[in-house]
Amino acid sequence: MPLLLLVCFTLLLPPSLTAQQRPTTDGPSDPPARNWYHQLGGSVGWARNGNNDFGPAVALGIGAYYHHLRQFGGLVAGAGMGFELMNADREERLASLTALAEYQLGKRALRPLLRLSGGVALPVGSPGQSLDSRRAGALLHPSVGLLLLPPSGQWGAMVLDLGYRFTRVDFAAADNRGGSFEREVSYRRLTLGIATRF
Repeated sequence: MPLLLLVCFTLLLPPSLTAQQRPTTDGPSDPPARNWYHQLGGSVGWARNGNNDFGPAVALGIGAYYHHLRQFGGLVAGAGMGFELMNADREERLASLTALAEYQLGKRALRPLLRLSGGVALPVGSPGQSLDSRRAGALLHPSVGLLLLPPSGQWGAMVLDLGYRFTRVDFAAADNRGGSFEREVSYRRLTLGIATRF
């Protein structure tokens, strides 16, 4: 009886779900109808302030990013935004708008990639730091990494990268003791990033 139910269930399946219709390709397949992807990622890095006015010159920083990407064969391009905590002690935070270009090497499930991201960064305030004035500055981020594709194609791909992030901004702020100061922030940051695409 269980065998009879199994046979009946198999016969009722749509043709696209039967074993005869399943793809037999060995490698990942990129669906041709899907060229646009979302990418969500984060990074951790060691930020070095080029203009060390006060405090430690090196600090641990974190960031979160989003990009909307289009695939052109081995080339990927897109635009997005990000938010970074450059230095927790100084409460220096940056918001950014960036463009991204990436070149993938090969067509295997594990692909090396070269990436360049650039745009503008703007200082943002924090509960302990009220900004009196600010000026947007340049951001540049070259990196190398690996793209890991799942068997079904690009959806759910993982990206790991190692890069160096250059940022330069200016701002004037009032501290929580009633004083004020001006800062020219020139950070150079070694970053380790991870992201997913869907």
